[in-house]
Amino acid sequence: MSSNEQQETYEAIMKLYDLAEELVYTVDSSIITDEEAHLMLIAPMVEQLAESADILVEEFTALAQQGEEMNATRKRKMELALGKIFAVVEQCKKYNKQL
Repeated sequence: MSSNEQQETYEAIMKLYDLAEELVYTVDSSIITDEEAHLMLIAPMVEQLAESADILVEEFTALAQQGEEMNATRKRKMELALGKIFAVVEQCKKYNKQL
């Protein structure tokens, strides 16, 4: 992977943290009538995004910067993290339709 590709991948992972932050900012949205209930709903999503992004950063760093090899365990950890991210995105879509 070229250094340019590594930078692009790292930036894509960092956008997950931005997404988590944007979810937190929705608490102050004018369309939210019950901020506490909204926060209780999004808090697990924010936590899951951050945890999954942490895993991806850790594994990406091991692969790209430390030169470690892809193995079945590392691949599975990354797949699980991505699956959890996609699940959060789906939850957000469903929740947005209810608003």
